Amino acid sequence: MKTRRWFRVPLLALSLLWAGCATAAPNPFAGPGGKGGGGQIRIVVQNRSIYQVEIYALVAGDTQDLGQVPARTATQLRMDWPSSVNLRFRLEPLAGLRKTTMPMIVRPGDVVDLFITPNPTDSYARAR
Repeated sequence: MKTRRWFRVPLLALSLLWAGCATAAPNPFAGPGGKGGGGQIRIVVQNRSIYQVEIYALVAGDTQDLGQVPARTATQLRMDWPSSVNLRFRLEPLAGLRKTTMPMIVRPGDVVDLFITPNPTDSYARAR
């Protein structure tokens, strides 16, 4: 009987530790307190290429799909933004090479201009 009890205690402790670790990492796309909706940024995309482009936001090792932008169009996107952290975009043209923009510091309330040039590998972003 005592052998079974000693087996349960370490198992219970390990389970609690594992559950705590699984919830400890904050979501970089969540707002203050990890609940989302704290601050937002607006992304103004101008796609001047002949390709439809899939856009992803990259922050702290995580990726968020922002959607597709058709060729030769402009659009505006919004996303929750927690605080002043680095942001990069990964651009994946339908028929072309991937491009990842240089990192930039973005704060809640900022407007980010994302320019997809006729040659998508020359694309860039800037915060204002």
